[in-house]
Amino acid sequence: MIIKFLKFITPSFILLFIKKKYEDFLLSKYKNLDNREIFKKIYKNKVWTPEADQKKFNFYSGIGSHLDDFTTTYIEKVLNFLNSFEEKKEVLEVGCGDFVISSKFVPYTKKFIAGDIFDEIIEVNKKKYADLKVVFCTLDLTKDVLPKADVCIVRCVLQHLSNELIIKFLKNLSNKFEYLIITEHYPDDNEEFVPNKDIITGPDIRLSQNSGVDLSKSPFNLKYIKKSILCKTRSSSVAGYLNTEIYKLR
Repeated sequence: MIIKFLKFITPSFILLFIKKKYEDFLLSKYKNLDNREIFKKIYKNKVWTPEADQKKFNFYSGIGSHLDDFTTTYIEKVLNFLNSFEEKKEVLEVGCGDFVISSKFVPYTKKFIAGDIFDEIIEVNKKKYADLKVVFCTLDLTKDVLPKADVCIVRCVLQHLSNELIIKFLKNLSNKFEYLIITEHYPDDNEEFVPNKDIITGPDIRLSQNSGVDLSKSPFNLKYIKKSILCKTRSSSVAGYLNTEIYKLR
């Protein structure tokens, strides 16, 4: 009751200031950690796991990978894309997380490689998906050598990285893939949207800043032959929407 009263009498700009300071405090816990330690901390502390699912899941890659509103259309569209070729494609997913979505794509590929920076989730995936022909590997997309493939999938990963790390990833993928499928969380359409505001690498994304990752815009300026929107998916329980684009790189 007291909290509700304070919200009622406190000016909105002060509430926003307090919210920003609290978010900065939470993010400061990740500021001096390397990439592997950051995402290990996120998974171990179940930062992305809804309270109702904390006992059910040991490692959980977030609601973007588990809500039907976000996943059903996405899976359908990616399958349509993979099946549009006469010959099956080799696919690499970086930041594969719990692999609950991309496991659906494996039968429609020539070869599937799935990498994630968190080694424990990779070991879990090896056991959970042992019946699928997948090459799982521990992989830091910003500095480790990326296996070559026809298609690279990056779903809801770059949104957690600083601009500096995204630039390193783009340099790392140079000349390795024909297609890049990127999914990022965008705020609801509004005139205040500014792409690629910088953040501290960690569990949060750019949504609260009315921003999101657009690789075609500065400071990334990804060179590509063609870009198309694969799908936009929304959920009534989550702000913003997931935007999936396909870049033809060569």
